Amino acid sequence: MLSRPGSRTWSIGGASGKGWTASRRSIAISLGVGLLLAALIVYVEQTRNYLLGDAYNYLAAAERLNAGHPLYALSPGDRAVAIQPPFWTAPFISPPFIAVLWRPLAAMPGGIGVAIWWLGSMIAILGAILWLARRRPAATGLAIAALCIPLAMEVGLGNVNGYLLAGAVALWALRDRPWSGGILGVMIAVKIWPVALALWLVGQRRWEALAWTAGSLAICALISLAGAGWANHVAYLGVAAGIHPSAFSLTWQLGIPWLWAAVLVLGLALIVVVRSRPDWSYRLAILTMILGTPVVNPNTYAILLAAISP
Repeated sequence: MLSRPGSRTWSIGGASGKGWTASRRSIAISLGVGLLLAALIVYVEQTRNYLLGDAYNYLAAAERLNAGHPLYALSPGDRAVAIQPPFWTAPFISPPFIAVLWRPLAAMPGGIGVAIWWLGSMIAILGAILWLARRRPAATGLAIAALCIPLAMEVGLGNVNGYLLAGAVALWALRDRPWSGGILGVMIAVKIWPVALALWLVGQRRWEALAWTAGSLAICALISLAGAGWANHVAYLGVAAGIHPSAFSLTWQLGIPWLWAAVLVLGLALIVVVRSRPDWSYRLAILTMILGTPVVNPNTYAILLAAISP
């Protein structure tokens, strides 16, 4: 690309000959941020009675644990939780670990715990965006523009996906440090599906990082068992086995019950097949951990932002 004398070029992929001028980079970032803010304003306006709904679900789950009640069933006196058959028939469908993490937050008065969680989520999302923008400003701006609705929903819901986005970006950013695998262990304990990134580590033969992943996952499992008890973990197996595909999953949209499993198997295979290209193998792992699950929701697609990390 020709440029005026003295002008500076920026590249999406790093090749200056095919780069973006500083002005175009600014336009891309402004477009992304502008659309994200617009989507957030509209989302907040239309869902003001349901803001931070997912955060309150975590709060309710932790409150049940603090009260000594079953995690995956409602007892008299429990905080009301929306149950919408057939998509979910239990008040909580995540592994017990995240509810255990929430127990100290649930013990705080006046919704302080929810505010702390939401603030942490915002820091995680903003930190991921800033790191990506510093490395690939134009691509980050365009990606934010494309994902403005899922990102806005993530901000409004207070779901754990904001932390998973930051964790996925950190796993790439710190890939040369074996202890970064410890981050992945926590991610798997929280949501299970990030296990696709563990296969990425296998393909890269990063055995030390995998050892860190296994170690942190084992610690999380012990914490989970201590904080939620054996019975709740057994109950989770039943809940997980009966999970219904979400209305926003490819399986539900296309009416193919086994599609999510096929995508999971195919994605995991491709992660290994293209292992000689760490960047593309990583991107496939991100895509697999999102599409290779029956419970993907609109805000889940916010994690796709991590795919531009390489």
